[in-house]
Amino acid sequence: MGAVFTLAPFAASAVSVADIETQLMHVLGQIAALQAEKSGSTVACALVASRPSVAAGEPFALIWNSFGAKDPAEGGAESQWERGGVSTVMLDKPGNYKYTFTFNGVSGGQTECSTGKSGETL
Repeated sequence: MGAVFTLAPFAASAVSVADIETQLMHVLGQIAALQAEKSGSTVACALVASRPSVAAGEPFALIWNSFGAKDPAEGGAESQWERGGVSTVMLDKPGNYKYTFTFNGVSGGQTECSTGKSGETL
């Protein structure tokens, strides 16, 4: 028996970086929900940087989503950030950076998620 190969013409994808970032944001929401379920918490979040390291002046994206977080528009003990989003960031000087997002839960509780580590240039 032999292998059968099918050749198909290569078509350029119309998916943009913004589409991929939005899809990743939705996946991060699912990850946050799984983290909340596993830990028994009412609020959880997930945050990633689009690149592990960048040069000063080079843009990158912070992409996040949460589960059970209170939206800033709801008032009260609000979260610092929208429940989910993508933000383009550009560093003005070299260094080690850590980004931490804090979310307050709709049903109480609070959580933080971070990207970057000490000694890692973002």
